[in-house]
Amino acid sequence: MPKKYPLNNGGKIILVFIGLFAALIFASVFSRKGTAGGGGIPLPLPAPASASKQKSINIPISPNSGRDSDKNGLNLSAGANSGSAGNGNANTQGRTSNSNQNGNNTASNTARSAQNKQKASKNKSDAAQMLQTATVVRVLPATLDTISNSIAVLGDVIVTKQVSLYPQIAGKITSLTVRVGDIIEKNQIVAYIDPSRPGEVFSASPVRSTISGAVLQSPFSAGEMVTSQSTIYVIGDTTSLAIESYIPERFSSEIRKGLNASIYFDSIDNETFTGIINEVSPVIDPASRTLKIRLRLNKNDPRLRAGMFATISIVIKTHENTLTVPRDALINTYGKWIVFIVDDNAIARRREVIPGIENENIVEIVSGIKAGELIVIAGQNFLSNNEPVRITN
Repeated sequence: MPKKYPLNNGGKIILVFIGLFAALIFASVFSRKGTAGGGGIPLPLPAPASASKQKSINIPISPNSGRDSDKNGLNLSAGANSGSAGNGNANTQGRTSNSNQNGNNTASNTARSAQNKQKASKNKSDAAQMLQTATVVRVLPATLDTISNSIAVLGDVIVTKQVSLYPQIAGKITSLTVRVGDIIEKNQIVAYIDPSRPGEVFSASPVRSTISGAVLQSPFSAGEMVTSQSTIYVIGDTTSLAIESYIPERFSSEIRKGLNASIYFDSIDNETFTGIINEVSPVIDPASRTLKIRLRLNKNDPRLRAGMFATISIVIKTHENTLTVPRDALINTYGKWIVFIVDDNAIARRREVIPGIENENIVEIVSGIKAGELIVIAGQNFLSNNEPVRITN
């Protein structure tokens, strides 16, 4: 049986140190295997605060144990440095990832900017091409104006005072003292009639004018036989002229005394005369279905002569401060009146309107458009709704 030697205090301390040193070596080996992925069980190590701070264990024992303690301190410092290096690599990888992400975002923004520029260029190209192929039109703004509705008829200049001269007895005209166009006075002798018969001789009978005026007609010559019903002369007062006309039955309800009229003569260019209706027949002529009227000229003119041809425009209605457009702007489509307006984007829009009174140039618009809107007055016959146009005036 072997002999047992009791340990003193120094020997116990050495054994404790040896056990601690073995435990540290064991922990260090398994920690490395866990980090390298070798299947070992990694033991948790305290995370170092920084690379400069190193943790070491100092045990104040014998000189040999001091050297071993320095070795363990170096091993632990190496582990701490390894952990700090791992954290540095992770931070570097994070910064690299953020840098790559920022680069990707910049590239994406650049691509989107290029796409937007390409789209804008394409839109400009499409707009230019659309402008070249757009329908060319002329426009005018709808305005507020005064409009008068009128009817145009034809008429003749007549004298208001006109008489026919008849002989008092039948006989032969022995002489005619005046000619057509002569101005005569009332009771002036204009002709002589000889009533003598075979076996009977009578003195000549004079024919006198009943009014002052001009000789308008002289249908007979000296030596002709006339009766008491034969018209020797037609005398008229040329200083008092009027215009006689006939109004179609469909406008007869609009005609009344006092209506103003504009009068034009083919023989007097670029001049307008004015007159007023002063006579209206109470009945419609059943043969022509017309209403006879007479107009008095507001001013006599020596250039006017009885029998001249006249064109008469009679104003029957007047509306003030009303919306008007040129007559050429209106289009009748399937019984409806339409116009085309042009909006701010140079697009033609079709509008259905209700016309009111009209004259030779403009038409009143009761509803459908507003004042100031651009109305197409030329080229509208080739337009369709929502069609691009090009305006030229």
